Amino acid sequence: MTGVQWSRWGVRFTAAAPVQTKAFSGGARPERAPGGDWQARGWRGRWVRMGGRVQLAGRARRGTVTGVPSATRVTVSWDDGLSSTVPAYMVRPLPSDSPAAAGRQPGRRGAGRLPGPSAGGGPEGAGGEPPEPPRPKVRDLIPVRGEPWDSDAATEGLRWLLEGRDFAGYQIEIAIMNDGAPKDGGTYVHWTAGVMKDGEPVGTMMRRWDRHPDGTVTAWNDVLELEPEHRGKGFAPAISAYLEQLYIESGFERVDVYASSEDGGYTWASAGFGFLNDYEAEARLEALQAEQEALIRERDSWAGPKDDPRYERIVSEITAAEQLLQRWQRFEFGDPGFPTAREISQTGRRPGETIRDHTWIGARAMRGSDWEGVKWLR
Repeated sequence: MTGVQWSRWGVRFTAAAPVQTKAFSGGARPERAPGGDWQARGWRGRWVRMGGRVQLAGRARRGTVTGVPSATRVTVSWDDGLSSTVPAYMVRPLPSDSPAAAGRQPGRRGAGRLPGPSAGGGPEGAGGEPPEPPRPKVRDLIPVRGEPWDSDAATEGLRWLLEGRDFAGYQIEIAIMNDGAPKDGGTYVHWTAGVMKDGEPVGTMMRRWDRHPDGTVTAWNDVLELEPEHRGKGFAPAISAYLEQLYIESGFERVDVYASSEDGGYTWASAGFGFLNDYEAEARLEALQAEQEALIRERDSWAGPKDDPRYERIVSEITAAEQLLQRWQRFEFGDPGFPTAREISQTGRRPGETIRDHTWIGARAMRGSDWEGVKWLR
């Protein structure tokens, strides 16, 4: 097959002439004809072809290459009906005579599975394929003060960890990654990504990872904003669980957050984040107490039948809140029995209820609140 050929990150590409390829060298993105310094010469390795069948490295997700937007990234139409652009080294070509390549097979979907070990028992994978590239550690993407930091390599490592994965039907596309060096002697990286659904942007997330002067590494959940119709559909817990798994593997000490906005106070509490100090805890417990007092007034002035579902709900929520408020009186902040942020958020919740469709006393106490939270990982 003749035409445009090039390689990067261990993968060789080809496109039949007269197809042109876009190459970005700063400024505008001009159309480039075949040829140039980027074309492969004497390279030996795997081929990824336009229209070829590929599999996501380390996972069962398969699809067809439908586009090559750059020498380092390919667009794949996955068998599960989704489409995404991923780094070239994240895909493995399927043999043309294999059953998986002969027909489209249903893809497996899951919330951000980590890639597994390479198939095959030798230094190369099955069918003579090179072994899987080592998965980057999150802590290795954070600069070390006094040592050079490769921005491009760190960004590609971040894309390898996050892009091309499924998080409850949503995907991540990295937009930018920056580094910094605070005056306290530490370093950090801060990245921004788009949250995608069926190829369309539906939200934004930002995270910051810090390396402190004593060597401790921590994460800061900066921003997670989703369009209203995409809230409460599983993306937040899916991406959080996946990232926390990466953090634990890299020895992170904790994840910090500033819970705010309409849903942030409830969302982070229900995700298991705890109050950073007694002031934050006391404020939310006082809010729970105020909600209980409002229900007591409604109960005492009730004029309808006592078997009314609304009246039964009022009584049950008063009781549930009282149990937690009594623990507030008996225990000090930091004691094992002191009410947690999650316990407050779930007070009065009934099985099957969701924050999108229902309300309960704990959710009302936490929604719209601002508080500093922490989740300890070790």
